[in-house]
Amino acid sequence: MKILIITKIKYKKDKEKIGNILQILAFQEITKNTYIGEIKNNEQKILEENIKKQNNPHDTIILIPLKPNTYKNITQIGQKIELEEEKYKIIW
Repeated sequence: MKILIITKIKYKKDKEKIGNILQILAFQEITKNTYIGEIKNNEQKILEENIKKQNNPHDTIILIPLKPNTYKNITQIGQKIELEEEKYKIIW
């Protein structure tokens, strides 16, 4: 399942912690505050727990699961964003 993650993180060090978690899971950074990646359904809870451990309570992180039908209907304008291979993906 593809997941879109939107963040609003105040401190750079906190953003780097979350970014490192997402990088390990082969998420791609779309903008400074937005990531997209693909995980298995059972990995979403693990991802949420790991983010909660690193998250500052004043920051906001939104996980938006994209079902296959939803993802097919997304209109993309400009440079195409493709997910990288999962060769670097590590299961927690």
